[in-house]
Amino acid sequence: MMKFKKFLAAAMTGAMVLGVVAAAAPEVNVYAETTGDGGSSTTTPAASAYKLTVDYRDFVGVIESPESAASAYVILEVLKENKADSKESARYTYPVTAGTDVVIDLSFLKITKAPVYLRVHGDNEAVTDKTEIVTVYPQMKKFSMKYTPGVKVDEYYKAFVIDKVAAKTEDEIKKFEYRTLYGSEFTSLIDFKDAKSVAEIAGTTLVVRKNAVETADATEKDPAGAISPEVKVKVPAAPKAPKVAIDYVKNTVKLPKKVKYAVIKADYTLTDFKVAAEKGEALSPAQILKNCGVVDADSGEADAAVLKAGFSIVVFTPADGKKADSVHAIVPIPGTAELAEPTVSDDKKTTTVTIEEGKIYATLTKTDKGYDLEAKGGDFAFSLDDTKWTTVKAGAKKAINMTRDTDGKLFVKGMGNKASQTLETSNKVDVVWYKINSIKVEVSPAEITAAASAKVTVKCTVDATAGATDDDKKVTYSVTGGLTVNESGEIVIGADTAAGSYTVTATSMVDDSATGSATFEVKAAASQGGGQ
Repeated sequence: MMKFKKFLAAAMTGAMVLGVVAAAAPEVNVYAETTGDGGSSTTTPAASAYKLTVDYRDFVGVIESPESAASAYVILEVLKENKADSKESARYTYPVTAGTDVVIDLSFLKITKAPVYLRVHGDNEAVTDKTEIVTVYPQMKKFSMKYTPGVKVDEYYKAFVIDKVAAKTEDEIKKFEYRTLYGSEFTSLIDFKDAKSVAEIAGTTLVVRKNAVETADATEKDPAGAISPEVKVKVPAAPKAPKVAIDYVKNTVKLPKKVKYAVIKADYTLTDFKVAAEKGEALSPAQILKNCGVVDADSGEADAAVLKAGFSIVVFTPADGKKADSVHAIVPIPGTAELAEPTVSDDKKTTTVTIEEGKIYATLTKTDKGYDLEAKGGDFAFSLDDTKWTTVKAGAKKAINMTRDTDGKLFVKGMGNKASQTLETSNKVDVVWYKINSIKVEVSPAEITAAASAKVTVKCTVDATAGATDDDKKVTYSVTGGLTVNESGEIVIGADTAAGSYTVTATSMVDDSATGSATFEVKAAASQGGGQ
């Protein structure tokens, strides 16, 4: 038998269409009456040359015409009973070509309550030369089917609830076939397993029917040829993607509760998915990389190159038995810039910290208590202990009091900016800060007689916070009364030096507010007439 799909187009435009609209036609009965010796007698007619079968899946009748058939037409009888002498309810005449099957769409029968009985014969065959009666049973009882999203792929059949009972095995699904709402081809419902994940993203509607029952599989409940009604089964669309926010100021990615997330690597492969905290959490880009295993092999810390280049994460809310996996959100995480090493001015009054691109920087100007930090082109933050950070907005200035700081360290980093969608710098730098706490000045001798070769030696002790170098502790000297002092702290007392009290002052070369003083007495030189 030639299958319906192979020649449906030709049949529908030819024999089938003509047959459906043909009026009932009278039978032409032709008897072959011969005897072996040429006399005339009636013989038993030969069986019909045609054969009628029903393709239950496509619900068509196929009249098979052998090559030897000589009829011009083939007649389809619709009987009221399953009896050879049954009355006809209708008959249809179809033109036929020897060797070419006639395919008839049987939907015109409209069998909903009682079976329909069919048989066929050619126009030149005797009334008794007809095919066997073929029974076409009423439509199967209508069934109900619903789809429950969120079922695991390997247990996809449990998503189908048939007559209010969820399928427990794949065998229950094999009894059905489906097509999409606007599709034309039916396929086994077990094939939906491969389409499930895609279908649940945007949602769809399936048209499902029960498989037609072939004769060998017939039962009293599902008799051969019974036609199943079609039901529409809605596959809901996946829930919306979770909202993932980047807090550029706090340098965190806010993940909603119970979501799963993974990193998309540079080669477009995915890491394993991790589950966010029960109540959601805010993770830094570095923490996300570490959680997903994107780390430096030696240190175990987040891969610095990936942080600097930027990466993406994929986030979704997993199925919970009532809803399917949500739509996946792809969130680009921008790369992080890096602070260059700070530069110090020649007079050691100003330190400049610059982000790698060179467009954003901060200046730190020394004061007697610490620094004034001024942010330029972007936000900066500072910390005295590397734990608690204070932000200085772009264009603003902040006085940093470090008088109580004993280790002389100031940490600075660049902060994220929402407007430019930049995150905080991947590193921080420390600026060595020092303060001249006190300068102690001693002179010896403390009392001296004026003489052309007399000298006073100044001893200076500078007390500064940790981090101050010998250069940072250098001082300049000055002496009252017009005396001079060299850079080594030597004061020459000439014979003409007036007697009296003199003060020598040492001033820090890096902080002119830091000074120390000492006094010494000069006695007048004895007169030559005095015998000295």
